[in-house]
Amino acid sequence: MVLLTSSLIVAAVVGVIAGVLIGCIGVGGVILVPSLIQLPDVNVSLAVPACLFSYIFGGVVGVITYSCKRKIDWRQACLFCVAAAPSALLGAYLFHLINGFAIKITAYALTFITSMFTLVRVWKERRAAAEEVQQESVEDERVATSIIQAADNVSVCRTDEQPIDRRHSLNENSDNPTTSEESALILETEDMKKRCNKHSVWLRALIQTGMGSLVGLGSALTGTSGPVILLPMLICLRWDIKVALGICQVIQVPIAVASTLGNVFFGKNNVDFVLGSCIAAGLAPAVIIGALVANKIPARPLKITVSVMLIVASLGLLLWESAKA
Repeated sequence: MVLLTSSLIVAAVVGVIAGVLIGCIGVGGVILVPSLIQLPDVNVSLAVPACLFSYIFGGVVGVITYSCKRKIDWRQACLFCVAAAPSALLGAYLFHLINGFAIKITAYALTFITSMFTLVRVWKERRAAAEEVQQESVEDERVATSIIQAADNVSVCRTDEQPIDRRHSLNENSDNPTTSEESALILETEDMKKRCNKHSVWLRALIQTGMGSLVGLGSALTGTSGPVILLPMLICLRWDIKVALGICQVIQVPIAVASTLGNVFFGKNNVDFVLGSCIAAGLAPAVIIGALVANKIPARPLKITVSVMLIVASLGLLLWESAKA
């Protein structure tokens, strides 16, 4: 199918807008599919594979940009990617077999709920930080008053006390059975902590694997770039926002590659590479601009911006899908 030149130009412009948003706040691909299908010669089955193809280039540029700033936790990112790629391939297969309406509604509703929860949590953290600062100020004043009062009542220390033989004291303590029991208890406590930490690492890895699988499947079915589903989860789990953005840049690449391969093989070559290339031409350079802007914004305002953006986008998509149905 040959697309109109005007449609390709609009696709490139929308790619620029999405690229700035992806580089800055990690979310932007969510606007591509709803925008493109408004064009007269583009439908959902054409827009989703083309958008997923364009994320390959946008993701690579984002990874390079964020890695230069050392904002990527590669160990965590690789764990997400290993889980996301196979599920994205499965999502591409299911995309051509089932109606994705229910899955889209579920994904957008999940994004809306988690973003609202994140916004409330940011507000609570801000209020708690303000209360903590106020409490520390009162505590500092109390400590300063206590020091002044103690200085007024201090007396001259006695100088005729016998010096303490610390070596003798240490020898006595070493022969004390109570000290030996305390040492054994400390060693046992440290061993328990190590075992608990080991179980915690495995549990965290299992949770991240499940998150990556969900993100890969949802992204392939909805045509989003991955961060729109992953980023709210990471924020809710209190990840550092800039580290979360770096991981979101990385996860785009395996999802986009696996989804594109799946669409080529399972969709009988229905990927419009011309449309995808036009989107990528605007998307990839704009990601650099967005990433540079993100590094200049403090974490809390950036987190609020991300949450508000996700709320607006997910609510708009929910209304759009409902009206279309």
